[in-house]
Amino acid sequence: MQESSTLRETLVVDQAAPDEFEKRFLEIRREVESKLSASELWPHYFEIRHLDFLALYRSVPLTGCARILEIGCGIGYWTAFLSKLADEVVAVDLVNADRDTHSPGLRIADDFVKSLGIDNVTLCGASAEQLPFADKSFDLVISNHVLEHVPDRSRAVREMHRVLSPGGRNVCVVPTRIDRLVTLPWYHAYLAKRAVVHIGRWLSGSRPPASPPGTGGSTSGLSMLDEWPWPPTHGAFRNYLDELRSWSCVRWRRLVTGDGEHQLLSQSSTMLIPFPLIDILSRSIAVFLHRRSLNAQVFLGRLAGVRGAGLNTVVVTRPRETGLSTPTSARSLSRQANKISSTSAKRILHFMEQSGTSRYYDKLFRHFEKHSRNEFHVASLRPAEAFFSQIRMHVSETSSFERHSRYYTALREMSSLLRRTRPDLLHAHELIPAFYAALALILSRSPAKLVYHRHHNRTLGMKLKFFDLIASMRATKIVAVSKAMSEVAVVEHPYARNKVTFLHNGIDVDHDIQGSGAPELPDQGARILLVARLRPEKGHYVALNAIERVQARLPKTTIAFAGTGALEAELRQEVTSRNLTKTVLFLGHVDDVAGLLRQVEMVIVPSLSEPFGLVAIEAMAAERLVIASRVGGLEEIIEHGRSGVLVKPSDPEELAAQISYYLENPDERRCLAANGYQRYLERFTSEKMARNYLALYEDMLGVA
Repeated sequence: MQESSTLRETLVVDQAAPDEFEKRFLEIRREVESKLSASELWPHYFEIRHLDFLALYRSVPLTGCARILEIGCGIGYWTAFLSKLADEVVAVDLVNADRDTHSPGLRIADDFVKSLGIDNVTLCGASAEQLPFADKSFDLVISNHVLEHVPDRSRAVREMHRVLSPGGRNVCVVPTRIDRLVTLPWYHAYLAKRAVVHIGRWLSGSRPPASPPGTGGSTSGLSMLDEWPWPPTHGAFRNYLDELRSWSCVRWRRLVTGDGEHQLLSQSSTMLIPFPLIDILSRSIAVFLHRRSLNAQVFLGRLAGVRGAGLNTVVVTRPRETGLSTPTSARSLSRQANKISSTSAKRILHFMEQSGTSRYYDKLFRHFEKHSRNEFHVASLRPAEAFFSQIRMHVSETSSFERHSRYYTALREMSSLLRRTRPDLLHAHELIPAFYAALALILSRSPAKLVYHRHHNRTLGMKLKFFDLIASMRATKIVAVSKAMSEVAVVEHPYARNKVTFLHNGIDVDHDIQGSGAPELPDQGARILLVARLRPEKGHYVALNAIERVQARLPKTTIAFAGTGALEAELRQEVTSRNLTKTVLFLGHVDDVAGLLRQVEMVIVPSLSEPFGLVAIEAMAAERLVIASRVGGLEEIIEHGRSGVLVKPSDPEELAAQISYYLENPDERRCLAANGYQRYLERFTSEKMARNYLALYEDMLGVA
């Protein structure tokens, strides 16, 4: 018993160090093999089961379980591994061999366990449909290729869930349709081999031995014809075709979550056709390398294994009352409980490319938490721990695909996330997330509605145009950030005219942040601010040309460029060549934009194109005059001559004239700035934006 406890302790290792974990696991395997005189029973089968278990263990953390129930233990191979992971393992199977369910009976498992000297395993004769155990008595219930053999699968699943503890997990490894199709040629090869053996014995005059009970199949030539051309069915099915139709990932998932009281935690499977071939080849090589190269076996186990074989799917469920995530406050727990209990609440998944912190999304999800009873999940294509730490208190769950160096490899993870969370609506922000969201919805066969939120202007390049086409075709709604951009979307996709709408962005200026977070600007003369990435479409050269003209009238005027980008080196060189180094300040990236806004007299937005213009409403919220180009969403934000000033794009003379006029007339400047602030309060706060979002969701789902 002491030795068994020591071995169990060796498994409690850091999951972030898989190499160390696998080394400890292989030590346990060597100990098992040293005592395994029963390994002569199907030794190759034991090798394959080891690879299966290794892959499953990496997919589902099994440590920390006091009691484990294994349903359908078979010959006992997985039972031996499970015995090292818990204080007590109860293994259940039919007492006697059964041809219909392919059960070898408990006698073989009993001999197997005894040969290893395992003392924490209890074997129990029972069927999966009627388990003789108390409610909520096991931390983990696991079954490996059992449900497809059980005549009443729904009853078996109800029994699994009944004996599962509130914090426990139910793990079912079940076959896919590909598994059954791959079985077909192998079965015919097996029949041909048996026929040759039977004919040889008949010609030699010897009679074939009697078939042992429970081996499945007959040995006479005539009885073989009864099984042709289809393999024998498993217990729950009348014929091969019914069995083939039933073995789908969607059907298995519905079976284990159909009671509404248990949620899908994960489902891992690969349905690509080449994977069964890779699986068969890699397992065959692994068996050949038995005891010759354990490292090679581990590698091949990663390559194929349960999770990636394509022949199997692993479905993991847990009781729904445990929550959909691990919230960090009692308030979050209460919010989730209220949402789950509400029959009208919907599950909405926001999908984006965000990595760093964002005032835009932070305020959005804060208002969602305050004004909506829906359940919000957030996923990002990029590593997003900084972003998630900012919003985690206000959403139900966060997910990122940081393990993938290329976005297309995240499709499987995204599809798995959709199967697990089963959202009613997927809100994808920007083009690339919308494209991958559309593909994932198709691959996972999810009925969720898709909102394709276009934060960009025109779509350029053949690759991006293709992405845009796929996203637009699958989208239920195409949302632009301004009316001008919605018209662009209609021009690009006239067939989707009825899908297109627009919602203005909104933002709040955090007045609690003091100016210490922002760089100090020179306290002399007039100060102008341009906040934008240093890119050609943002109009920095127009601003340089305009500031030269302004200096002719107001020599002490300075302009600050806040932002970074590809044009930085080129712009710095241009500023030096024009002798404007004391006039033009490069501030780089600035987090505290509000601190900068409080130091300047006005903000200019000389963009050549602009889908919306978030910096303009930031300036209006800070009661600073905005002079902007008459392009895109800027025309919808600013009322010329009333709440700001609009000028022709790429016209430095008009821009310089307007800057000079309002610097020389501070009363008119302050009047326009005050009107701009009132317009911001009426139309462009983050709360107004959140309410517009919720109105969209209500229109699509019937609930806010």
